[in-house]
Amino acid sequence: MDYAAPRHIEEAGLRVVGSHELSEVTGRFDIILASAILEHITDAFTAIRDLTARADPRAYLYARTPFVLPLARLVPKLDMTYPAHVHDMGSTFWHRFIGTFGLDARLVSSRPSLVETTLRSNPVRTVLAHALKLPASMELALLGHDHVPAWKLVGGWEAVIRFG
Repeated sequence: MDYAAPRHIEEAGLRVVGSHELSEVTGRFDIILASAILEHITDAFTAIRDLTARADPRAYLYARTPFVLPLARLVPKLDMTYPAHVHDMGSTFWHRFIGTFGLDARLVSSRPSLVETTLRSNPVRTVLAHALKLPASMELALLGHDHVPAWKLVGGWEAVIRFG
């Protein structure tokens, strides 16, 4: 399981909530982070419904998900880490997200996810990851985040949704 309890925050007016089960979480939130989690949930549709129902008006949702299937089609031996990852949620998924879930929201940002490694920790993987993400990033820079890039070989995707 990926869950780690949130660190204690000393800031006044800031509350960080972490839970093993979404059903245990009560209240509404200004910021919802779903980074590297949705791909692990078998019934992601219900989980996303439950997650977005907890958004305050004007809240932000940040999500980061794998977008590996296009790479796996090119390189059949590529490990998609199934069964740990049961969903591959890329650019098309996030561009249809608001309509699919019938949300009063707008897509603030949709782009290839940040590279997780560094040149110091893994130089080859880092350079390769940046090179693979570059064409989609350039498409978005030229055509705007509302554009679904033709270049799909990015490995991961991230989106920011603003409610209200």
